[in-house]
Amino acid sequence: MKPPRSREAIRARLEAAPSHGDLRDFIFGAIDGTVTTFAVVSGVSGDGLAAGVLIILGVANLVADMA
Repeated sequence: MKPPRSREAIRARLEAAPSHGDLRDFIFGAIDGTVTTFAVVSGVSGDGLAAGVLIILGVANLVADMA
């Protein structure tokens, strides 16, 4: 079902509070960050690089996800 397209309906929809909370966005972001960090760490680990490089790239990915 499409929302009404009158000016009043659009204005009411824009002025209304969001229907979902910040918790949903936080959970999605946390899962996304976890998956990308795991992908970077497992890729480097599979390449056989030193443990120091693995840790540095993992931390760099975490810092990049926060930006």
